[in-house]
Amino acid sequence: MLELYFKAADDLRQKWGGPLIARLDEVASILHNQGFCWDMGRRALRISGHFSHFLQVSGVVAEAQIGKDLIEAFLDSLGRSGSFRYAVSDLRHLLDHLLASGVLPKPEMSRP
Repeated sequence: MLELYFKAADDLRQKWGGPLIARLDEVASILHNQGFCWDMGRRALRISGHFSHFLQVSGVVAEAQIGKDLIEAFLDSLGRSGSFRYAVSDLRHLLDHLLASGVLPKPEMSRP
């Protein structure tokens, strides 16, 4: 489904790599079904691909290894300006999918 947003989807799969690369097609399908425009879909998928690559470079080989610390480290590595200023909201699409799929644990509610 990456082909809905990128002409060279196979090249991007090879470039990004990582343990979440197969999930990007699922997220692309979700975004498409929810009616996301081309630009927003590409932006969300691009940051998700960068995250998958970051995980690979960080030595993560399985989805079960992904946790809050890695997510925060990735976002901290990006900075908050330029093309990554929407990274937090754009990555949310992938993270919500991983949560719904049971890959990420449900966040614990802190008690007052």
